[in-house]
Amino acid sequence: MVNAAKCYFEMKRRLADVGICENIEARELFRAAVGCYYIDSPEWIDEADSDKLYDFTSQRIDGRPLQYIVGSWSFLDFDLSIGEGVLIPRPDTEIVAETAIEAALKFNAPVVTDLCSGSGCIAIAVKRAVANSSVIAAELSEQAMVYLGKNISALADGVQVVKCDVFDYQQTLEDESVDIIVSNPPYVSADEYARLEKELYYEPKSALTDGADGYSFYRHIISEYKRVLKPHGYIVLEAGDGMSEKICELLCGCGYIEVTVKNDMFGLPRCVSAQKNV
Repeated sequence: MVNAAKCYFEMKRRLADVGICENIEARELFRAAVGCYYIDSPEWIDEADSDKLYDFTSQRIDGRPLQYIVGSWSFLDFDLSIGEGVLIPRPDTEIVAETAIEAALKFNAPVVTDLCSGSGCIAIAVKRAVANSSVIAAELSEQAMVYLGKNISALADGVQVVKCDVFDYQQTLEDESVDIIVSNPPYVSADEYARLEKELYYEPKSALTDGADGYSFYRHIISEYKRVLKPHGYIVLEAGDGMSEKICELLCGCGYIEVTVKNDMFGLPRCVSAQKNV
């Protein structure tokens, strides 16, 4: 047996030595390894848990994201299963989900399509908040779909999963068949991707960057999915840092109205929404 306090504070020291915010991360790593938070733990833990804790801490120091190590992460009022191959859900995206929910509540039995769904955080949030909605989660990545399916089964059974390429999917949809299009698309430019922090390279490249100027998905979704929206339907998009103004220009240029920008919890312009004119 190993003293729990000694393990915990040694882990915090190791994290602090490499500049990682040890308080939150130490608690989550301890919970993942031992099964409880340190403040709830017994005085002693077995050597297997101690070894696991040391291994998890080493992985974190090497740059592996905390969320992948613990295997789940919270979003709004629920926890999502995540791992390599799926984009980590972030609090930045919560305002996008909340805006899509606000829009969905304006319709009777709304049809909502979440493009580039990833872990399903947005699609699940909408379905949980608007029970009579019909929600489609569209995703291309096989790896991401493993987590998407798992999360939907656990949290919002009834969301329909469609494996598709966003650049082709609109061709399969009928005119004026969707009330809300929502998306957190890949928006990191190729130049920005080359300068990302090491930790971000653990996440799937295809979920982060369009390999071009960062606006490829926005241009396509805004123009090609307009046909699919019903009159007065909404488009809700997550915006990368410094991108909201250009996205607003794209929406206005395509004839959308009521173009609105909302800040995320950090005060940054993160969500751009607009409405299709009649």
